[in-house]
Amino acid sequence: SYEIHPNQDDNSVTVPENYLKPLEGTKFDSWEFSGRTFLPGDTIHLGESTNEIYFFAVFTDEEYPVAVEPAENGTIEAKDTAIFDELVSVSVNPDPGYELETLTWQTEYGDPVEITQADGNYSFEMPAEAVTVSATFRAIDYTVTAQITGNGMVYVGEREIGNDETATAHYGDAVFLLPDVDYILDD
Repeated sequence: SYEIHPNQDDNSVTVPENYLKPLEGTKFDSWEFSGRTFLPGDTIHLGESTNEIYFFAVFTDEEYPVAVEPAENGTIEAKDTAIFDELVSVSVNPDPGYELETLTWQTEYGDPVEITQADGNYSFEMPAEAVTVSATFRAIDYTVTAQITGNGMVYVGEREIGNDETATAHYGDAVFLLPDVDYILDD
């Protein structure tokens, strides 16, 4: 308990600072007395009352920042702030020809945050501190296999590949099918 004594001159009290420890993820907001809200330092005039008075502490959820680091070859998106224990969704959007390689969350103190992934959706439970989300994206390897049944050549970039040979290509790489002179491509 915390005792407050009225000022003898005008029977008023000064609202005290908060002395209560908030629960994790909350912060002190104000004091409530007789249905009205007061901040520490406010003065309440009690009039003729000599009854005991009770203040009730009001706590609110504290919002913590969620930072998203820029990534190359894709984007990640999350809300800017979240409250403690809130489920925060993270949207992962690779550029064409790229896929997600890593997705990490870290608190402001360097602690990792557990990542949940279900059906391509990512989320985490907000701790009672700031979180930074980061991702890396890698190029998707596409395998090109040449099936040459006539007269011609297959090129992946500048490399010629023979019948039943394979080469790796990436999004945007050139693949050429070149028939010999006097020949055309057939299904």
